[in-house]
Amino acid sequence: MKKYSKRLTCVLLACALLMGLLLTGCSGSGSNDGTKEDASASGKTYQTELVNVSTSVTTLSPFTNGFTSKMLTYSVYEPLMSMDYETNGMVPFIGKKLTNPSEGVYEVEIFDYVTDSNGNHITADDVLYSFEKARESGFFNNIMSTLTAVEKIDDYNIRLVFTNMRKDVYKQVLSNINIISKTAYEASSDGMATDKPCGTGAYVVESFVSAAETVVVAREDYWQTDDSVRNWISTQNTKRIAFQALADKTANAMALRSGEIDITYAIADEDQQTFVDFDSMTAKEGYSACFMPNGAHRHITFNCSTNSPCQDVNLRKAICYAIDIDGVIASCDRFIGARYNEYSACPNYTDVPASMLKEAGSYWEYDVDLAKEYLAKSSYNGETIRILVNPAGWMAAGTVIGAYLDAIGIKYELLSYDTALYADQHADESGTLYDIDLNEISNFFAFWNANTTLDINSYSSGVNHLFIKDDHLQELYDAAASADGTPEDIQALADYVDEQCYAYSLFYCTHVFYGSDRITKWARIERQPIPGACEYSR
Repeated sequence: MKKYSKRLTCVLLACALLMGLLLTGCSGSGSNDGTKEDASASGKTYQTELVNVSTSVTTLSPFTNGFTSKMLTYSVYEPLMSMDYETNGMVPFIGKKLTNPSEGVYEVEIFDYVTDSNGNHITADDVLYSFEKARESGFFNNIMSTLTAVEKIDDYNIRLVFTNMRKDVYKQVLSNINIISKTAYEASSDGMATDKPCGTGAYVVESFVSAAETVVVAREDYWQTDDSVRNWISTQNTKRIAFQALADKTANAMALRSGEIDITYAIADEDQQTFVDFDSMTAKEGYSACFMPNGAHRHITFNCSTNSPCQDVNLRKAICYAIDIDGVIASCDRFIGARYNEYSACPNYTDVPASMLKEAGSYWEYDVDLAKEYLAKSSYNGETIRILVNPAGWMAAGTVIGAYLDAIGIKYELLSYDTALYADQHADESGTLYDIDLNEISNFFAFWNANTTLDINSYSSGVNHLFIKDDHLQELYDAAASADGTPEDIQALADYVDEQCYAYSLFYCTHVFYGSDRITKWARIERQPIPGACEYSR
């Protein structure tokens, strides 16, 4: 991908991100302004017989949280509800009605005619069983940690009870825990990972070869026949979807060129512009593309403990002013990046106050002279600043950041490890292993996520991921993260983080899915296209 100027990148991303908050933010040889109404359920009239998706599927388990697996799990399994990312509200799936009778208590009525692909009837007992298995899996600890009880009211009504609930955590629980039949699950020898997968979704598994090919086929007996309440995710625009694992990114590009695949995410950097014009953010002739805003943002957090030179706020400010964000963005060729204008103020987040989405340029603007002034005020005495680098494509960015530090007289060392060792280093709570963490994280304001950087309660050591115990920071965080937290609470938290220079939100990104020109409208949820709900010309 080419390097872009700051102004051009920001303008283009602003346009793309406005579209990204809709269900579809995509382009192709057909219309590029699709909405979820465009992808409404079409019953058993298939627009195409087969759609080929390039992704590796290694498990069919309904209780997993992998990125590439969601295109499959959304096809085969269903949660109680899904999130509407335009309104931040909830949309019925298996769940018919949601009520909130008291603080921390949510009651869900489920449809009384839900069946899985084996014909098993779904009741409240199956819902309780599914929540039990989801908790046992360990994949959902971050959203289930404050869920203290799941209770049966009657055969078609359940109650969720949260204690000290973080903001919007109930939405994550409702939309991420898939519901399966206890009978079907117990009939499988491995929890449906490979044996007898069976869900309530609009597609059923036809064949499965781990890390090779998985084929799902549209259910003729899909339970929800009332289009007025049918969730758009269950649309059946294609009869079959084949998930194929190709050798590498180059193979993906070749397969897309030849028409062997219709959807892929992994394209080698040198091949991307074959399919997409990144200057205009549109697909090239013969292809389609979906530009998806990404909630994860690229950032640095400082070790503010007495174990690090970065305990000095003047040194932290010197480092921030020394970094040219546009240079960092340019080093990350596989991302389309736009810089922040305030701590974690990404327009991709539904819970970021409008007041934070100011014009870019007021947030640690690159200024070498000012960086040197703050460095002179600091207690820095030639120590080597250790930068822990996320191994997932961040070495180039780390090298650029290190060069900026070197330019103002700060010594640095890049700490690069394999994925497993990096995870151990990153999880360490001693505050002795590194001074700067160069990483990516989902929204700092995704308060439902128990693994947050700022919250002391997320760690066992009595300090947060900044390796400090700042009572005022915790007070602000608790207010913003509470179920009744206001935009003003979030703004106050962000202002304090900026004032103390605890972290630096560098830039946010757009994910690109590349497709064949058969796709005339894309349908997606979060960062995943939904192959069955996309629209096809042939």
